[in-house]
Amino acid sequence: MGTPHSVISEEYLPRDTADVVRTVRDSRDRSERLTVRGGEQTEESYGLADQRAVLSLRKMNSVLDINLGRRTVRVQAGAKLSEIDRRLGAHGLGLPVVGDHRDITAGGFASVGGVSTASHRYGMFIDQIVDLEYVDPDGRIGTCGRGHHTERFHRILGAGGRAGIITALTLDVVEVDKDHTWLTTDADRFLDFDSFVEHATTEITNPGSAALQVGRWVDTAPLKVARPVGTGQVTLGAVRFGQWSSLYPTAPTRGLRARREVGTRTRKSLG
Repeated sequence: MGTPHSVISEEYLPRDTADVVRTVRDSRDRSERLTVRGGEQTEESYGLADQRAVLSLRKMNSVLDINLGRRTVRVQAGAKLSEIDRRLGAHGLGLPVVGDHRDITAGGFASVGGVSTASHRYGMFIDQIVDLEYVDPDGRIGTCGRGHHTERFHRILGAGGRAGIITALTLDVVEVDKDHTWLTTDADRFLDFDSFVEHATTEITNPGSAALQVGRWVDTAPLKVARPVGTGQVTLGAVRFGQWSSLYPTAPTRGLRARREVGTRTRKSLG
């Protein structure tokens, strides 16, 4: 038998922080379990009862302010990082740390810490947050940041929503032209895990001019494959393989342009 799922009793789509406050307070009054979602992925749950209501922040997706002087951007928690980056690009700016797919939201990434291919240079996503607004489990609005209520600030960041629902954030941005930055890849492959870790540590510690770094290790258990009826099984060996890639800025060549065009067309064809 499968694991039973909670019954979704109602979905709430707040458009601002006041809506979040009302939803949290109403849910507590009804002893209704409240599950918070940035987009489609669950962030955290509040409440005591078995029935479950969903509070989705996907309507709270506005870029509220771009401060060119301070190089910051203020966004609602449901804003997608890809959309924030697109808006910043018009000003020659960008987010230093973004997720690995287009639907990651600012609040969702902040609630889990946020690691990216640029973390060797800029740290985690939460390191780029100047301050934030949140609603606590009792439905009270609060603010905290690097310069005020810092203990609460660090308790909320990376807490998976357990310390409060993040509703808005102010983020650091950097001067960058992502649409016209060309990168070349230097890749190393490994069959031994210790060698992979040693190489990765060296590359992270001394990245040189690497703009992005990507490490992947595959380690599977032995695979049992069924033979024809009556002949038993055959066991295949475990797969152990790793690759570390460092990507460096480079001048666009005809070959790079061609590969980029092929990649773009392939992604579009796959939707």
